[in-house]
Amino acid sequence: YTNTTISIYNSSGTLYGTLPAGNSGASDVYVVKYSASTGTVTGSLKLTSAAANQSYVPSSCALDSSGAYAYIASTYTGGSGTILSNVLLSSMTNTWNATLYGSDPLATTSVSQNPIVAFNSGNIYVTCPYSANNFTVTHSNGATFKTFTNTPSPYYGRYFYDTLLVKYSGSGTALWASDIKGERDEFPIGLVAENSKVYLYMSYMSSRVQRSEEHTSELQSLRHLV
Repeated sequence: YTNTTISIYNSSGTLYGTLPAGNSGASDVYVVKYSASTGTVTGSLKLTSAAANQSYVPSSCALDSSGAYAYIASTYTGGSGTILSNVLLSSMTNTWNATLYGSDPLATTSVSQNPIVAFNSGNIYVTCPYSANNFTVTHSNGATFKTFTNTPSPYYGRYFYDTLLVKYSGSGTALWASDIKGERDEFPIGLVAENSKVYLYMSYMSSRVQRSEEHTSELQSLRHLV
């Protein structure tokens, strides 16, 4: 939602309450919790940036195994990055955020879009495509964990999309990050994390793709990834 208040209704049609307007000219993320048995609203939360005109667009959500936390992956500021938000559902509190961001000096396309998040065994996995010359992964405290580089195509004069996969701890500490790249676009489509393994499936236009050689115990072979 953008710069208007929104009304939240119970399944019975009665008004639960309203949430305040978002940043002027920007969109925010609203999280609403319902009772599964009655459809009654039991809590709500607005995820917003402190910076004016910075948009958040939600893309994917995952719950931890106990149902205590939700992890929401959103694109922010018109596609310049991905933000991973941790929400404590009992109090509907945003406890931490971690960002993946970059810039495209050629300004031909969105840097990042449509992130996907998954949860397994106390850890959070998030994947997104990126087209920046440099794309930085941060911890929830804002410190830089790792920066990936991309090379513009000499034939098309722009950055194509590579795919990034990052593992976070429950406290928002980045544990590892890996990328998959080729000479054309690679987009993640789905992400599954189970039994100490991560399965990423994706589309790609390149005649061949490469991935960093880290964390092969969790990342399956390339044929499973693509």
